[in-house]
Amino acid sequence: MRDRIRIEVKVKTPGPSGPDIDWNEQATRWADVDELSVSARIAYQQAGVGEVTHMVTVRGPISLSLADNRFVWLNKGDRILYPVAPPSNKDGVGRYYAIVAREELKGA
Repeated sequence: MRDRIRIEVKVKTPGPSGPDIDWNEQATRWADVDELSVSARIAYQQAGVGEVTHMVTVRGPISLSLADNRFVWLNKGDRILYPVAPPSNKDGVGRYYAIVAREELKGA
């Protein structure tokens, strides 16, 4: 594992013009974050997963809510990644879990 990620959880608080959204740290973990090839991105889209840009691999089980969690890729300039599918058991024995994610583009 060569990358450091912070897992954040969305917190909504009522505000005068709708809910205010903040992100609180849930955990910081070592991970491998890999950019997907164009062919892998197309395969995920054809499988109905949607737009994906990265594969995040972590050691051990991980519990995520797709709507309420995100990753901050700490050693890559705090790039933001949103999980788009539940974690999958990468090695079949529960030691590594993979999560496909979509990168938030700056200014988008």
